Amino acid sequence: MAQKKPNEVAVGITVLVVLALAIYIVVALADWSSLVTDFQKITVQVDYKDGLKGISTGSPVNLGGFKIGQIIDTFVCQDESESDVVLVAFVMKIPSRYELHKDCSLMPQSNMLGGQAILSIESLGST
Repeated sequence: MAQKKPNEVAVGITVLVVLALAIYIVVALADWSSLVTDFQKITVQVDYKDGLKGISTGSPVNLGGFKIGQIIDTFVCQDESESDVVLVAFVMKIPSRYELHKDCSLMPQSNMLGGQAILSIESLGST
């Protein structure tokens, strides 16, 4: 009976250490900034001839080489002013602190090894 108590203590300590390590890993890997950041949804339309160059739902949106958001939807629509013009549109979700102007510069970048394409914001624009 005396030998049973140290085994129970050792098992209890091991369980507590494993639990503490699991909590530490979850906290270290979590992206907590997304919980407190305000996001905006921006819809961009381009002529179907230009296309999206591999951009699809889930593609990352980069600014200065850093991921700041992602593409949350893509769809085909028609131009309201000209009914015979077909447009391809995508909706991106980026933090509200980045204000994109009408003259901003967006550049799709495809991965050389066949991975997911990236939408890179080259310039936020000025007007």
